[in-house]
Amino acid sequence: LWFSLVASTHFLLFPVNRPVFSLAMAEEKTPVIDLCAVPMTFLGGQFGAFKYDLPGALLNIADAKVTVAAKKIETSKEGKVRALFPLQHENLVRLIALGKNRDQCFLIMELCPRTLAGELDQCRLSTEYINPVVFVDCVCQLTEGIKYLHDNGIIHGNIKPTNILLDAKIRVRISDIGLRNEENPEIRYTAPEVLRGEEMTMEQLQKCDGWSYGVVIWEMMTGRIPYDDVEKSTLREYLTTEAELYPFIRRPPLPGKTQIPTLLYMLNDCWKDIKRRPSFNYYASQLPDLKKDIIEWMDCLDEDEDRIKFWTGECQKWENAKLYDLTNDD
Repeated sequence: LWFSLVASTHFLLFPVNRPVFSLAMAEEKTPVIDLCAVPMTFLGGQFGAFKYDLPGALLNIADAKVTVAAKKIETSKEGKVRALFPLQHENLVRLIALGKNRDQCFLIMELCPRTLAGELDQCRLSTEYINPVVFVDCVCQLTEGIKYLHDNGIIHGNIKPTNILLDAKIRVRISDIGLRNEENPEIRYTAPEVLRGEEMTMEQLQKCDGWSYGVVIWEMMTGRIPYDDVEKSTLREYLTTEAELYPFIRRPPLPGKTQIPTLLYMLNDCWKDIKRRPSFNYYASQLPDLKKDIIEWMDCLDEDEDRIKFWTGECQKWENAKLYDLTNDD
């Protein structure tokens, strides 16, 4: 709920010991650090990474010790990862160096101990919806971060809540760029064209990022795990097989009517046939209208009670939508 979330611990500020790094990310040579003699702590499955307390001298900064995350990567992807170091954007996780530990390779990055997945799990446990201000902010930042990647010819390929990190200022930090497990993708967030193994151009692969982006936003709005009513063992088949009674490809349900029309049209466009799916230039162009639909509308309401009623009512409408509520794909 809008009001109760403001007073809760979900999506609120709290201090995190996160240093500001001064490495030149556009260096031709990617910094490489020997991790063999550095103690580490496993962060757990949610992060899929290790935590290192590195001497500041290793990172060319003044701090005595700096806590970073180090994610193990396949050596075959090292070249792809090196190409990411010149990228600089406030909504991408900050890359620091490559780490070597004997025959293993690690991507060393800033430590953001919170994920969108973790925050959404907390909302589900407390039966609350995401704060509307945070929702709009996260959607805008996620859009700008992915657009920056695409503008630089980079495909993310693995957009999902666990790869959307949050720093102490609730700033979105997109991680795991280009590190998708091609043999075992996260089916719930993967475009059907990818699941079918279709050969695609760069432009089409970027549009597959758009599909995943839409599923993540839908989960933020509804609080539901995508396709939670479909058996996991049959989910791939469900998403890659055309439904008999539904003329378009399968996707999460959308409400037939809503007071947030911009969001409705954005997500409907995310899940169109790939030939008609827009680029992130389109999604970015819709952000001002999305803000108007939610923030400016709520600002027009005088009482907190009315704001809570508006936002809760919309979230419930989206959460309870049926697949056939929206049958116009135009």
